[in-house]
Amino acid sequence: MPMRNTTRRRATRPTAGRAFLAASRQALAAALALAAAASFAPQGGSAQQRDSRPAEDAEADVLAAVQALFDAMAARDSAAVADVLIGEGVYFAAGMREGEPVHVLASQGDFARIVGEQPAPLIERMWDAEVLLHDPIAVVWTPYDFHVGEEFSHCGIDAFSLVRTPEGWKIAGIVFTRETEGCPESPLGPVDGVP
Repeated sequence: MPMRNTTRRRATRPTAGRAFLAASRQALAAALALAAAASFAPQGGSAQQRDSRPAEDAEADVLAAVQALFDAMAARDSAAVADVLIGEGVYFAAGMREGEPVHVLASQGDFARIVGEQPAPLIERMWDAEVLLHDPIAVVWTPYDFHVGEEFSHCGIDAFSLVRTPEGWKIAGIVFTRETEGCPESPLGPVDGVP
């Protein structure tokens, strides 16, 4: 007796259940898109305004926000740190230990709290910063060195993501390398006058 092929083929046309799921996904995507568009829509009849000042002024404001963070860290002032950060943002340190990548992840709110608990000032200095700016967002990429009091701790590259808010530029995220060996000598010289 010949054997019948009992292999089933997948339906090439959607079933009613699949059609419903596809339509539901499309409706959800459309609703999310509308919600996002509404959150960026002008309110009160005024259009969103870009910073109309020269780019150099806007870049200076972006760098001033990063420097305000460093100044608050040196003062061990958690409130001032929190003031320049978006608390829900991410603080992400990347380094190497025994040839393997090591990462530390925290909320910026936690970072602000921890700064105030330090026994010595945290001195972070940047130089040769590059700013990419497309109002209302900006990125700062810069070499840095880091000292606890006057004692050298590490160096690396900082990458800050910032957004312009009604209160000014705020840091939305910090990603940085933490390097303890092979650090070039800082062009800023030794740390002196620790607060």
